[in-house]
Amino acid sequence: MGISSFLKNRITNSARYKEMQDEAKMQKLLEERAKSSNERELERFYEEEREKSIKKNLEEFRKHRQEESMKTTVLGGKNMFKGKGNIMSGECTVLKNNNKLLSMNHKTQKGMFFK
Repeated sequence: MGISSFLKNRITNSARYKEMQDEAKMQKLLEERAKSSNERELERFYEEEREKSIKKNLEEFRKHRQEESMKTTVLGGKNMFKGKGNIMSGECTVLKNNNKLLSMNHKTQKGMFFK
């Protein structure tokens, strides 16, 4: 009986929630229609300004968070993003001719894919 009562409760709650949403939409529509066009336009401008300030604050927060993550280290070690140069400019570069990975000496290589 616990499962059936739970499902019945969920269905009635979702129906009530939907009714409340419909009521809120109707109330907002009635309030909007009661206002003059100048009031609606002014409120639209206020809302646009509010959205701009929210966007600006969010960008500042994201920038601060990114800078903070770049400065933090893992367990007191070196920052992995500000370490040495990349693999192409280090002491052991991949593109050197004497590298074993790029040498094409087929006689010494044995295995399934080499003949």
